[in-house]
Amino acid sequence: MKNSPNFKNALFVLVTLTSFCIACNDDGCDDCLDLTSKNILVVNASGTNLLFGDGAIYNPENVSIRSSNEELQPVLIDESTSTLQFFLIEDVMEYSVVLSESEIETLGFELAERKSERCCGMQTFSTGTRLNGNEIENTDVITIIK
Repeated sequence: MKNSPNFKNALFVLVTLTSFCIACNDDGCDDCLDLTSKNILVVNASGTNLLFGDGAIYNPENVSIRSSNEELQPVLIDESTSTLQFFLIEDVMEYSVVLSESEIETLGFELAERKSERCCGMQTFSTGTRLNGNEIENTDVITIIK
């Protein structure tokens, strides 16, 4: 699994974020990119995880997330929480979660910005979340029921 494209994407994102966070400007303020992450949990009606464990029907390494402009987004596999993690990008309000060739879920976000607590810049965050056009609870973990 460590040689998978998702692992390489995750490693690239983490190295890039670390580089941004380490870089400081003259006033001693971290000039880093502070991204907000969302986790995706896919379960059936009885709560069985469909990405991890004995009830899995989707391979988390094959799940992809595309932004509204069709760019492939880095997906981190978080085995400790049995979820997939991705980052919200400024001005990208819709993402397609491709579970399989025939199963695609659409996530939509209302976005806002706030001053970052870790950096000099701003942080994009969601003020509202939609799953396939229906408003859902705006939490860090998005549960998709199949």
